[in-house]
Amino acid sequence: MRTATSDDYLTSGIAYAFHPHRDTWYSAPQCQINFWMPVYPIVPENSMAFHPRYWSEGVRNGSAEYNYAEWNRTSRTSAAQHIKSDTRRQPKPEEPMELDPQIRLLPPPAG
Repeated sequence: MRTATSDDYLTSGIAYAFHPHRDTWYSAPQCQINFWMPVYPIVPENSMAFHPRYWSEGVRNGSAEYNYAEWNRTSRTSAAQHIKSDTRRQPKPEEPMELDPQIRLLPPPAG
């Protein structure tokens, strides 16, 4: 389980909101199903955004340099050290992304 905070409270470390990405960039299998639900009431500004344009379009990204085994060995244990900035190598988009239109779901807590 992973948590994320709102309002730019954490910009790095364990619970920060991630940049636009696909979970497969982080070595998640294509068949993996993830569940997301809010624990507290949310508003659009602190909800997860989906960008439908990229559901059928590739995004050049840095996943080729990401090593999941290395990440588990060195980066998971150091997450709490990254309070002000996060210097750990992560796969990110390597081209500008158009984030609109976007879809933001607003389910109730535990919804």
